[in-house]
Amino acid sequence: MRIRFFVLPLLVIVLGACAEGDGTAAVVTSQPQSVAVITETAVPTLTIPSATHTPLPTTTINPVVFEETAVPFATEERLRILEPAFQAEVTAGEMATFAGTVTPVLSTTLTLRLAVAYDTIYTATVPFDAQSGAWSLTTELPPVAGPAELQLSGASDSATVEFTIVPPMNMPGPLVTLDQPVVGETAVAGYVLFLSGEARDLLDDRLYMAVLADNCRTTAAAFSIELTTGIWKGELVLPANTPPGPACVVAYTGTRGQGMWLETRAPITILAADDPRAAFIRLGNNNDLTFQAGAATEIYGVAANAPDNEVQVTLLLDESGGGEVLETGTADVNVYGYWQIVLAPSAERTGPAMLTISMGDGIDYVELQQETAVLP
Repeated sequence: MRIRFFVLPLLVIVLGACAEGDGTAAVVTSQPQSVAVITETAVPTLTIPSATHTPLPTTTINPVVFEETAVPFATEERLRILEPAFQAEVTAGEMATFAGTVTPVLSTTLTLRLAVAYDTIYTATVPFDAQSGAWSLTTELPPVAGPAELQLSGASDSATVEFTIVPPMNMPGPLVTLDQPVVGETAVAGYVLFLSGEARDLLDDRLYMAVLADNCRTTAAAFSIELTTGIWKGELVLPANTPPGPACVVAYTGTRGQGMWLETRAPITILAADDPRAAFIRLGNNNDLTFQAGAATEIYGVAANAPDNEVQVTLLLDESGGGEVLETGTADVNVYGYWQIVLAPSAERTGPAMLTISMGDGIDYVELQQETAVLP
């Protein structure tokens, strides 16, 4: 709102003044003085316009209506496996506890499945608390060692955890381990596969070996050797018609599934001989291979689809030792991919070394390098 101010002028009229005297008396005549006539002029009336009230526009505020929205009922549950932990180790044939949670509880049944090297070895229905969702199961594990996967399934979800079931190294009774092949190794149908491990107190003094194809369900090859206790090594030629795909190598004692039997598994992948990926070199000697200065050492391995059926072998001193070539040679590869060669490094040169086995050239070049040492 604006307010206007008006200022009116004030007129002051002086009608007379006193003369300053000089000692003479003033003479007052009787003649009339001229009197100025002041005409009163009417002051114009100031008209202030009446203020006009302009109403503010009306604003309509719609009331906020809070509607109650129903929370939809959960239709999916979440399953968790808390025990065993990821990459944990448990012992074959011993008691083990599996535990976890399910939230919210929608299932009426929880199913547990345990697989070792692709093959299911144990299933069970799991009890759980309908209020808290906690579930657990304690059971004796089958006497099967190897990389394991536990899967829990419910009404609308599933959970898995990977861990390892290890052989009973510190327990009395039979023991079978697998050092070769390593978990995840690749083998080729029609070629040699190297096997090694440790055995103790074998049942009936016999070690059984088998290659199971088709996700560890079909026997592709099998053999046995007489053995009670000790380190063992072997080699097996896979049949040329072995089905390609996921497979496993098993070493066991006793009768599978009966009595005091014990088994160790290593999952592998089998390739057909004409598979483009079936071109590689593998060393049959253990990874702790070393050479003795001035002495002969035999090394051997498998080379799949080797050009010209040969491999080149070089033993080279480490850079710290000058990078000197100690031994070199060519090994013939037979029809099953097997090769072997004897290396005898000089007695004068010792230290860390690198063993290189290679085949082919250009885009077909393949090599395998193995750190080793020449000992005095």
